[in-house]
Amino acid sequence: MSELKQRYKLRTPTGEVVYTEPGKNGPGDMKIFTVFPRIPWMTTLHYMGIVLRLKGMVEDRNYPPNRGYEGAYKLLKFIRDCIVRRTTPIKELCAEYEMPGYGNADTRCACGQPAQPGQRWCKACAEALDLFDAARTT
Repeated sequence: MSELKQRYKLRTPTGEVVYTEPGKNGPGDMKIFTVFPRIPWMTTLHYMGIVLRLKGMVEDRNYPPNRGYEGAYKLLKFIRDCIVRRTTPIKELCAEYEMPGYGNADTRCACGQPAQPGQRWCKACAEALDLFDAARTT
C-alpha cells in the first residue's frame, strides 16, 4: 500500500474511534469513518479536529496547491464561513463552495469541473481557450 493510501486509526481520550480507508476518487483519497456515541462538548471538538486534519490532508493531495488549486485552504475558508456567516444557510454555503449535489447544473464547465464564479469555464479551460484565441489572432 502506497503512502498515499495509508490507513489511520485514531482514538480520542474518551475512547471514540476515527479511522480511514482508501477511497476510489484518486491516489490520495481517503474515506473517513467514526464511532461517535454521546460525548461531551470538549471531546466533540477533539473529534472535529481529527476529522478536519484528515480532510485537509485529502484536499491537499487531491487538489495540490503547487498545481494551482487551493487544497486545504478552501476547506479552511468553508469552515470559517460556516462559523462566521450565521445568516447564510449551510446548504447555500455548500453550493457556494461547489460541493457535489449542492450547486446548479449550469455551474459546471464543459469538462465537468466547477466553473469559475460568473463564468462558463473552469480555470484550466478558460486558460486553454485564451491561449487558443491568442494563437488564432497572431
